[in-house]
Amino acid sequence: MEILRGSLIFLWALALAVVSMLQAEPIPHSNDEDLLTYLGETLG
Repeated sequence: MEILRGSLIFLWALALAVVSMLQAEPIPHSNDEDLLTYLGETLG
């Protein structure tokens, strides 16, 4: 039972992290050029 509870908490935390990441920084995946430009500017 402890293993099940631990995995549920882990999955819940993982889902929250993914949702917060998606809300914080939407990646322009509609245009590949915008994504490449974004990556180029981020990496310098």
